[in-house]
Amino acid sequence: MKHYIIILLLLPFLLNGCNSFLDQVPDDRTELTDVASVKALLVSAYPDGHYLMAGELMSDNTDDKGSYMASIMPEMQEQAYFWKESTQNIQDAPMHYWNRLYRAIASANHALEAIRNNGGGAAYDPYLGEAKMVRAFNHFLLVNFWAKHYDPATAALDPGVPYVTKPEKEALVDYKRNTVKEVYDLIEKDMTEALPLLTDNAYDVAKYHFTRAAANAFMARFYLFRGEAEDWDKVIAHTSAILGTNFKSQLRNYSGKYLPIASNVDAYSQLYTNYGEAAILMLTNASSFWYYTYRAGRYGLSEAKYTEIYNAAKVRDHGWIGTLYGSWPHYYTGKFYPYLQVAYPGAASGRPYVLCPILTVEEAVFNRAEAYVMKKEYNAAVNDLNIYLSTRTRGYQESLHAITADAVVAFYKENAAAISLEPWYKDQLEEKQVCMLQYITDLRRKEFVQEGVRWFDVKRFRIEVTHRVFESTQKDVLTKTDPRRVWQIPSMALEYGLEPNPGWN
Repeated sequence: MKHYIIILLLLPFLLNGCNSFLDQVPDDRTELTDVASVKALLVSAYPDGHYLMAGELMSDNTDDKGSYMASIMPEMQEQAYFWKESTQNIQDAPMHYWNRLYRAIASANHALEAIRNNGGGAAYDPYLGEAKMVRAFNHFLLVNFWAKHYDPATAALDPGVPYVTKPEKEALVDYKRNTVKEVYDLIEKDMTEALPLLTDNAYDVAKYHFTRAAANAFMARFYLFRGEAEDWDKVIAHTSAILGTNFKSQLRNYSGKYLPIASNVDAYSQLYTNYGEAAILMLTNASSFWYYTYRAGRYGLSEAKYTEIYNAAKVRDHGWIGTLYGSWPHYYTGKFYPYLQVAYPGAASGRPYVLCPILTVEEAVFNRAEAYVMKKEYNAAVNDLNIYLSTRTRGYQESLHAITADAVVAFYKENAAAISLEPWYKDQLEEKQVCMLQYITDLRRKEFVQEGVRWFDVKRFRIEVTHRVFESTQKDVLTKTDPRRVWQIPSMALEYGLEPNPGWN
């Protein structure tokens, strides 16, 4: 039997759409008859798309800096900032990301079919594991943007996304939305079957694939987001497989590597997403205009937001090391460098893209600390956070800068308005847990500003967000129960019968 994959051709356009996963049968195909061809196919099982711009613009990290600010793709940015339905199928838009995720899933499914039909075996096992892990990861991203956050009281009823496990061979397939619980159960099945099969030396460029460390980081995030009572031990186990007991050398060395080149934004941004950075567990690259829009777009990190995130009152007075560029009325972090994907060597134009450290050691630290707090193991959580803070504080001295759980509680008791978290298990938390969770969430916000990660916390903790209009009293509020927290299913998928998310006008 012959096994086929879609051949993805580069289009010589900056703003190119793509067909949905529902609308055509692939015609250009190549045979998958050996391990090498399956391995090559799995490169396309990682999405050529990002949530960076949409996730960041929808979060509370973003402000309106004025209509005089230059903007690329202004309609797409405005739709994200004001939580309007995405109508554009262009780079960085939610509709584009949906398509890219399902295209990547299709590649994973073709690889899995080929492995089965070729008889499998030890030589195929690493790629069997990779295909299942990346399929799980892509569905995880889909369900966390286009469905409600997991809540055990409603997950069995809440519409999720289609969990696709078979290669597409027909143009019109009757896809249905699995429930959120069904999607989570299928993700867990895929990733737990995949982890034992993964072998780091199976890849030519390991950090662009699911190494065991990257897989453990993803699995920790999965169990953290699900948040059932038995999940906290799993978060700790998967993060500990990465961190051990002393992980300082795995974190970004801001004092030694980043500050010496802080005046050179290009060198700084290239270092931030450099393959050799120990803190990066997995890199993805995708077509994106984020480099241009996060530097000078109308909606983004304003002076007011910078002050809110970095200079507001703190548990201890930590002089944050992270470098910020720009000036009033906008700032940017120097995290992304503008690469260009060209159709042939020497071409003067092409598609802009950025590299994204989508799984990192820093996230693993926060996730383990959060799990420790949920288990009321406060000393363990504080120990992890102090190791982290020692790499993020100018002139760090333990006697001046180390935090304690008691200090965290005292701070948030005095600043009760700073507590914004309402997870589904809020009523099960004691005061100390609430304060510690808020502190970890505030640190995570600082660490990942302009990386789109804040949107995950806005959603899972039901954080209220207010977006204002520049020099106006007009504002839009995303309340804790606002249905716009769930992205609307793209229009082309609705045309094929998928159920829309309610509450969108």
